[in-house]
Amino acid sequence: SLAPVGKLPAAKPIPVSELYAGQDIQRITGPDLFSKIVPFAVTEMASLYDEEKAKLIRAESEKVDIANDEMAASLDYLRLPGALQVLKGGFDQDVLPDEDFRQ
Repeated sequence: SLAPVGKLPAAKPIPVSELYAGQDIQRITGPDLFSKIVPFAVTEMASLYDEEKAKLIRAESEKVDIANDEMAASLDYLRLPGALQVLKGGFDQDVLPDEDFRQ
């Protein structure tokens, strides 16, 4: 029976510095490919920050909407929007405001 033949490397790695010895390697190879990679933990934290920020904005927007609805209901109850339109001369009213109110 024959002895098994050992493995031989098919190719020997050659460092870039040996391949381009004496030349400007940075100019030949270009900028570092991995220079702009952001760690996953940083990306995850930025995502959590954006989500919390969006939650706060939604909560404040809801408060503003509720306050606007309450203000509109109060003004409607007091009939102020109609009175203001009469003073401004809107709604084609037959009743015109006095000159003192226009100033």
